[in-house]
Amino acid sequence: MNATVDILYDAPYTDIWTKGGGELWITPFAGTPTMTACDEQLRRRHYGSVGAEKNAWFCLETTEQNIGAVRVVEMPTRDEGIVLAYIVWRR
Repeated sequence: MNATVDILYDAPYTDIWTKGGGELWITPFAGTPTMTACDEQLRRRHYGSVGAEKNAWFCLETTEQNIGAVRVVEMPTRDEGIVLAYIVWRR
């Protein structure tokens, strides 16, 4: 595994994990994410993994200590990969 990977998805499971099996923080986010809103949400509530759902946003910390937001665009129907859209804000 690449040490700089921020998130992992292992089909057919539906969880998105952060690096190292939950070493970094990730949390669900409602609405349109911003760096400040994601940072605040991560400080309030964070997990090592989240259940992926189509069109759901998640805020996360990156391996470079930045803040990111990931949206699930497509969920796989079998053992295919997941399709994501993402934003990274540099601190």
